[in-house]
Amino acid sequence: MKALRIPCLLLSVIFLMILLNSLVIGRKCQGWIEEVYAVDSLAAQEDWTEAEKKLSALYQEWQDDQLYLRITIHRETLDSAEEQFRCSATQLSQRDISQLRTTLTSLAAQLHLLAQTEQIHLRNIF
Repeated sequence: MKALRIPCLLLSVIFLMILLNSLVIGRKCQGWIEEVYAVDSLAAQEDWTEAEKKLSALYQEWQDDQLYLRITIHRETLDSAEEQFRCSATQLSQRDISQLRTTLTSLAAQLHLLAQTEQIHLRNIF
């Protein structure tokens, strides 16, 4: 019985770390998605300066978390979201509202997918 204590403790710690990671990524992604929708709303109102500021702040927040994200999430998923950020910034600077809204919607969907991949669910295990 004593021989099982350390392996059980180790498995418990690993499981808790997985739960914590799921919560952290989920909350971060939810906050980013809300910010993407705020940028979309500002762009729809043609408040370009505020939309650029908000997108820039969101991108900086994204960049600040890159080390953690690169450790925990597949690179392809992150690269896709990164590309959506760049396209959004370009379209925002060009004031191309129709393409911008499409790209922001894609970015929000990509962030949602990113959060889903870190959830504890059977489809993510098998």
